[in-house]
Amino acid sequence: MDLEALLQPADLLSARHVLAVAPHPDDIEVGIGGTIALLAERGVVVEYLTLTDGGAGSADPQVAGAGLAAVRKRELQTSGAILGVSGFHWLDLADTGLAQVSDLAKRIATVIRQVRPDLLLSMDPWLPYEVHPDHRAAGLATADAFALAGFPEYSPEDASRGLAPHACPVIAFYGTSRPNTKVAIDAYIERKIAAILAHQSQFSGSEAEFMKSITQFQGATSKEADTRVTVPSEPLHFAELLKVMHRRLTHYNTQAEWM
Repeated sequence: MDLEALLQPADLLSARHVLAVAPHPDDIEVGIGGTIALLAERGVVVEYLTLTDGGAGSADPQVAGAGLAAVRKRELQTSGAILGVSGFHWLDLADTGLAQVSDLAKRIATVIRQVRPDLLLSMDPWLPYEVHPDHRAAGLATADAFALAGFPEYSPEDASRGLAPHACPVIAFYGTSRPNTKVAIDAYIERKIAAILAHQSQFSGSEAEFMKSITQFQGATSKEADTRVTVPSEPLHFAELLKVMHRRLTHYNTQAEWM
């Protein structure tokens, strides 16, 4: 057995069907909008699973709530269309309410069994200094679902819905401080920005200008990261970073942080 090949990061671009999980509308576009556009343009089926309704995404009490949640759902569909997203799934849980990780993981596992992806995209729950509880809970619950959705005794009630177990082979964490894969997004940076700004309830006026600037800054900074893999080619100006891991390396792996 070629141990070096076994320990290489999984090939992001070999995916044919992707399920990208996010706690809120706009998290995927901000984190990996360029990667989503790249995959979709290569013919990959990309579907979103959004866990909360986004209804708490305003400091104005006259705006927040069910009305805002409906707006944010429309904005996400517009944004996803810009990037080439094929389908949308929603759990419609309360924004800021992702506390019960074990229950949430079972609901994510149900969608994994429906969609049957070969690549699962998740926020990195181990990002240092991440203060948003929804982000941490979403990442942990998605990791749990990735680990367990292939076992028939996990959430066995799915069988009554005609859903067979599904062990997705690869997970990739975005919003990570320990990347192993750099994705060149020079050809997709403008599309990423357009997708972010489609969330007009979140980014308008000076906030939109800030998001455009910070997206370019983070893309340029990410270009300089030292990663084990770069796809599809070395970036000229902008990149996104992921921690891409094959299932066999995600359990009891004391070296996982550095792989």
